[in-house]
Amino acid sequence: MLKILKGVFLAAFAGCCWGSMAVAAQYLFTNCGFEARHLTTLRLIGAGVLLLALQAAFGGFQSILKPFKEKRNIRDVLIYGVGVLLIQYTFFLAIEQSNAGTAAIMVGVGPLFIIGYLAICKHRKPVPKEFFCLFLAITGVSLVVTKGNFESLDFVSTGAFWGLLSSAFGAFCTVQPKNVISRVGVSNVVGWGM
Repeated sequence: MLKILKGVFLAAFAGCCWGSMAVAAQYLFTNCGFEARHLTTLRLIGAGVLLLALQAAFGGFQSILKPFKEKRNIRDVLIYGVGVLLIQYTFFLAIEQSNAGTAAIMVGVGPLFIIGYLAICKHRKPVPKEFFCLFLAITGVSLVVTKGNFESLDFVSTGAFWGLLSSAFGAFCTVQPKNVISRVGVSNVVGWGM
């Protein structure tokens, strides 16, 4: 039970961090002259170094070298890293083209891409719970972009496009690193990927 509560807390905290990052990014674009490519670079390098430093502090310096012991680990981390770069860049482009709210909402449909991937590539039928979540995600996004008035849309199409693309890359990065994470740990994969 404690593990479940910890997982719920961490997932909620991650959502708060993601949302606050979107608002901070919009502020930087609007008031400080940042561009999506600059912010992507700063965020990924800074976060990657911080994660690896924490991993080294708590697991020892040798622990951050785990991915380099096998070529397949290096390959998988590199693929994941490209995915993370594309998630962040397209997310920041969505904010730059529209606003933080639109970008965050569009990224919220990521589970749709995961359900689609599992159904098409893994030949796994969605379970009723997933259909329910799919319904909630589509309903939520529809209500946000229409503000309840289905005769008008309240979003910039380019921002929505970049947000959906970011969501697709996010789904990829949720599924792709499963095996390498089991071999070298999540902190190493995410830290080196960034």
